[in-house]
Amino acid sequence: MKKVVERLREWLTKNKIFFETAAATLLSIMAIVFSFAQYYTTSKQTELLALQTKITESNALPQFEFKFDQKANDSVSRYRDDILIIKNKGGPIYSFAVEAISFISIDVIAKDKLNNSHTEIPILEYYDKSVTTHALTGTLVTLINLRNKDRISKLSTKLSSCLKNNNTKHVSIKEKTVIHLYYLDILNRSHQEYYMADQPYGAFRINNSLGHSIFILWKHDKPKNISDLNAKDLLDRAPQKQTKNKQS
Repeated sequence: MKKVVERLREWLTKNKIFFETAAATLLSIMAIVFSFAQYYTTSKQTELLALQTKITESNALPQFEFKFDQKANDSVSRYRDDILIIKNKGGPIYSFAVEAISFISIDVIAKDKLNNSHTEIPILEYYDKSVTTHALTGTLVTLINLRNKDRISKLSTKLSSCLKNNNTKHVSIKEKTVIHLYYLDILNRSHQEYYMADQPYGAFRINNSLGHSIFILWKHDKPKNISDLNAKDLLDRAPQKQTKNKQS
């Protein structure tokens, strides 16, 4: 038994370097595995933190709601005044500002269907009155249209009369409004958003580059008051933006 122990000691002594190398290698491997596990855990924690931050920021952002309504006009005892109410149902906002621009959109349908045309004429103050609450949430601003819808209806009738003997089957005149919102969120970050009003449903968001280009076009085309427009003005200005849809 004593000889066996002595042989074992001798064998271990001779192979000491091997065992030391194997042990060092095993420790290195374990360190690498531990480092990888630690990196994986840290990475997942970072992703979770980023997700929590996004959720927090999302909850802090406003949620705008656009609602159309009508107001009775006492002078004519009818519902003629359109109202657009803008509300915030999300996080509080600061330094809120709103700007609304409008166009008269004219579509002329020809009897021969060869010379249909579309044009848009910029107009001033379609919503000619606004009431701002300066609230951080809830109702922010109310835009009021005082009888301008009625004026557009009369323009449509007069324009149809002017074109009835001019190869025209139908004339449609509608109002188009684009809304620009500016605000600071709860984290003091500035935002600009553009919306296209879609009466009576509300409004849908459009990308900022498109909204900005529409505002530039509106200013460049020298908008006029609706009360100053007549059927002749529409006839004179329509050809400037006329697009013909020719069928093969």
